[in-house]
Formats: sequence, C-alpha cells, structure tokens
Amino acid sequence: KPYPRAAAITGPVQSQGILQFEEGLATKATEKDFIGRWGYHFLGSRYIREFHADGRVTLTKDGAPYEEAFVGSRWSMDEGVLKVWIPEQNAFENHVLRDEDTLIFTSNPYDNAAKLPEE
Repeated sequence: KPYPRAAAITGPVQSQGILQFEEGLATKATEKDFIGRWGYHFLGSRYIREFHADGRVTLTKDGAPYEEAFVGSRWSMDEGVLKVWIPEQNAFENHVLRDEDTLIFTSNPYDNAAKLPEE
C-alpha cells in the first residue's frame, strides 16, 4: 500500500513484496486496466492469460486452451490489486500493473506479462 505522504519517517521502513517508489497503476489500476489478454513465459512454455469482464479467467498454454486451469476461479479488485480466487488451491493470486502494458505477478514466480492486442 502507498506510504502516507503526511507520515513522519522516524526509522527504517519495512516492506514485504514489491517496493515501488513511484505511484501509478500499481496503486490506482481499475478493472478496465486488467481486462484483456496477457502473455508470459514460465518453465519454457508460452502462456496467455485472459481476464474477462465477467470475472472469469482463462489460460492458453503453447497455443492450446489449458482448460483444467482456473476452473471456477473469479477475479476481483482490491485497492489497485487484481486478486484471482482459485478454489482448487484454496488460494488467491495477486497481480499489479507496472504500467498499462506490464502485469506483475506478485504471488507467483512468473516473468512479467505483456498486454496483447485484442483478437
């Protein structure tokens, strides 16, 4: 979360996760900013993750639908962070935007994703 501008810094500031010194989409992103297709690589495979306006998430792996992923999953927003609920794992994935074309996976060790054009 953003550090309050009016707060007096009296000692070291501790951080967990992403430490970002500028504000922008990482704290002010909206649902509209995330909706669409995002491409990234992981363990030698090419993935395309799509966040749909109706809250669904779909995944393509190496050009083929990866239908067993995100079954029953839904995404939502919380203070600029996109959270994907994954029922089969009883867990959330968290995502922030560095800018309008770069998605950062804050809870997974994946490369950053690049926004892809609409098909």
